[in-house]
Amino acid sequence: MTSRSPASPPPRTDTAFAAPWCAPGRTRARSGFAAAVAACVHAAIVGGAAGCTDDDAPSLVALTTTSGSTTEAEPTTTDAPWTGSTAATTGVDTEVPNRGCPDPTITPQFAFQLTDVSESAGLDHVQAVEPPTASCGDGSSAALNLCLAPSYTGGVAVLDVDGDGLEDLLFTRYANHPLLYRNLGDLRFADITAGTGLDDPALSASGLALGDLDGDGDDDVVLALNPAGRYAMLERTGPLQWSDVSEPAGLADPALPLRQGTMAALGDYDRDGDLDVFIGEWRVWDPGSAATSASRLFRNDSAGAGLRFTDVTDAAGIVLGDLEPQETQSKAGVFTFGGGFVDLDDDGWLDLPLSADYRTSRLFWNRGDGSFVDGTAAAGVGLDRFGMGSSFADLDGDGRPDGYVTSIELPGLTGLESNRLYLNRGNRTFEEQADALGVGLGFWGWGASMTDIDNDGDIDVLATNGMPAYIGYGAALDETPSLLWERRDDLDCMPEIGGFVGLVDRRWGRALVDADLDHDGDLDVLIVNHEERPLLLRNDAAHGHAWLQVDVRDGPTGATAASRHARVEVIDGQGRRQLRVVRVGAAYLSDGPHAVHVGLGADPGPVDVQVRWLDGRERTLTAVTPNQRLTVTPP
Repeated sequence: MTSRSPASPPPRTDTAFAAPWCAPGRTRARSGFAAAVAACVHAAIVGGAAGCTDDDAPSLVALTTTSGSTTEAEPTTTDAPWTGSTAATTGVDTEVPNRGCPDPTITPQFAFQLTDVSESAGLDHVQAVEPPTASCGDGSSAALNLCLAPSYTGGVAVLDVDGDGLEDLLFTRYANHPLLYRNLGDLRFADITAGTGLDDPALSASGLALGDLDGDGDDDVVLALNPAGRYAMLERTGPLQWSDVSEPAGLADPALPLRQGTMAALGDYDRDGDLDVFIGEWRVWDPGSAATSASRLFRNDSAGAGLRFTDVTDAAGIVLGDLEPQETQSKAGVFTFGGGFVDLDDDGWLDLPLSADYRTSRLFWNRGDGSFVDGTAAAGVGLDRFGMGSSFADLDGDGRPDGYVTSIELPGLTGLESNRLYLNRGNRTFEEQADALGVGLGFWGWGASMTDIDNDGDIDVLATNGMPAYIGYGAALDETPSLLWERRDDLDCMPEIGGFVGLVDRRWGRALVDADLDHDGDLDVLIVNHEERPLLLRNDAAHGHAWLQVDVRDGPTGATAASRHARVEVIDGQGRRQLRVVRVGAAYLSDGPHAVHVGLGADPGPVDVQVRWLDGRERTLTAVTPNQRLTVTPP
């Protein structure tokens, strides 16, 4: 993106959330009530299960401002540069410090806006969960698991369920069945779940993954059920029809404990031509128990005899639950939230990076013989203290996928650590650069996506966050905003611009996907909100930037096993190369579109497209005209 001249913040006329961090134009000292809230959050997260509620500390007060003046309950302030972003049209102040960008030099005028079209879109269900009756702080692992599980749920996947070329949506829900919405065009959707086989209340799930598990050219569904005695696999058996094949497929092992499933991921890790499955969980174990991890790797052994999967977790070396996280008061467990399959070292084999709570994130390198090795420490990753969501994309343009992991941080509160940005330096090593580039502070992060939101040819970063106060962590992280960091040409820093472009959302965001749902050449944004309706933001671009969407397939049948995780490189007339990898963009309880989207900036001219399938096949298309959706099959 191009740089912009400095500007003063526009006058604010609303009653905005007063958080104990920098407001526009001033730095606020921590008062007694802010310190009390901070202490409660600190005790809840760092000290373990015990926490506080709104009754234990004063609620954060409202900050009322008019015509640029400020009236607040905290009297001690000092002058400081403007460090937050403000929505000029709505007056809603996001109050997000641009840490790492001391002079963001941004203005309220941008060449695109995100417009809330949720109501007219018809996405009217509520990811509803009643406040838990069990105490999160009674010391038992069972109470903690059941209390916290609803708060992190809410997933979504993008698919074309009827072959009309429009992306449809499949949502998961806690304590209820999934919902399937058909895209009617013009960003209007209709619930068509009834009678599909997805309408079983037992399919209460957190995350999900869609893929062609049986090679017949359509999407089957894997659900990380929560809570349940199994995981779920639903095979597509007809038009708008799925059948539950979990037991014969091998995903319902009665020897495993109650599932607290989180994420699900698909990928052909053994390169035998079909998609394998990994499913993660978040579950605390009782001290001294002989618990078994329900985070499992399933190898696809179908071979034309119906869907059959073999649990190869232990044999493949995926060892989880062996760390003793300090932040859980010596409670062991498995705390996987995000991640999935992606080839991070460009050796043609899918690796398995996992983002996980309590400093237990892992990076498993694929040995190429059906097994993995833990390379977390040597690679310089796993530094996120409370790993939640993750996303992978080539942020710095060097041809290698980088990784972004959301975490938990509140400025001025010790014991928490920021989001992490791992720049891939090659040779299986990474360099952490989140704070250096300004994308570290994300409050209580969840979903994330590294994507080109304005088609200018570089990668921006989106993230959701927030946690209900009733869970026991206090109000300080209850109403924090979703975030959008802008990538600039020089990558010196990435200022947070969400409020300027219409990303004004203080609900408890969970899953996040971006997709061109109205087929106008730019990426719309969908956020799944906990205990709220989904938020759909239409991307209204006025910049005229060119784009290209590449839909990689395995062949004329439309099968997608080998094309999942295919590498797509787009080269413009100046020799600039952009890398995209199929279906690795967003990875918190979600599964994005199969087609990759590449922004090309202004007047790029014809481009070349190079595709490399996971099985090694390659194809190059030259002099491709931008502003089209291109389907590519092997030579």
